[in-house]
Amino acid sequence: MSTASDNSITEKSTKTINPSQITAFNMLVIIATCMIGTVLTIAILSPSIHRRKTWYSLMAAFMVFATTGLPIIGHQLGPDPPFSLCLFQAALVYAIPPLAILSVACFIFDLRFMVLSLVHRKEFVGQKTELLLILLPWAVFFTIITEILVLVHMAGRSTIERSLTQFYCHVTLHTPLVVTTALSVVSWAITVPLEIWTAGVLYKNWTICRRMNVIDSQIYASTLIRSGVLTIGLAIGIGLTACAFNIERASWDMCFPLAPILVAIAFGTHKDMIRACMFWKRIKLRVEDKNSKKTSGRS
Repeated sequence: MSTASDNSITEKSTKTINPSQITAFNMLVIIATCMIGTVLTIAILSPSIHRRKTWYSLMAAFMVFATTGLPIIGHQLGPDPPFSLCLFQAALVYAIPPLAILSVACFIFDLRFMVLSLVHRKEFVGQKTELLLILLPWAVFFTIITEILVLVHMAGRSTIERSLTQFYCHVTLHTPLVVTTALSVVSWAITVPLEIWTAGVLYKNWTICRRMNVIDSQIYASTLIRSGVLTIGLAIGIGLTACAFNIERASWDMCFPLAPILVAIAFGTHKDMIRACMFWKRIKLRVEDKNSKKTSGRS
């Protein structure tokens, strides 16, 4: 009886595993990592780009998100991957969704204070508040990782395995999924009202904001719109990924690396980012400036 059961499991796994789908998933993971890494690098190295600390925390969170699919690349087919790698990735898989959505929530909360500062012409964010907004998502992240390590230690190594699609490792226990889903839903429920409230304040004071500082009002409005689109996309993507933990369909698992790609597109297409990438135009302007100086000097 047990042999027949083992055979049925093996047949089910064989039918599910598709090397081309694994390759496509790995490519998406690499693309996501490169895109987020590029956006972060440009923001850090360019002297003309200025971002809030919560923005850098958000991008760092999605950098971790993007790299979550990397640990067992090369071990997705054939023998089981090393247990330490599998455990490490499983812990990340469950800790990443709350980190991502909480980082967005804290970024929106910071943006809310910035809009209030713009409207009322006074600072609303202290250093302690800013530090709390940066550290809170990461505290939750490391708490969930600790939870996974404790549960696996108590339940045994057999609770860690590759998913049926072989894309990544996960935990067979239900507790991590329940905790991750609950925290993600609560974080998303906090984020949406914050975005609506911030949009309402910006809309009501749009004329005042433009009169006081046109550039800031446009930047905040653009950032808020991008954040709103991102929040909706994250809700759909992480929701499908959570369902994929149970249903384990390759088409749903593919949603996992799409969230960092969406973030890179949303926050990497600001005008100052695009200008920073156009280095050849700056070189051309410098050459033209030098030529004009030489010409004026001769005359």
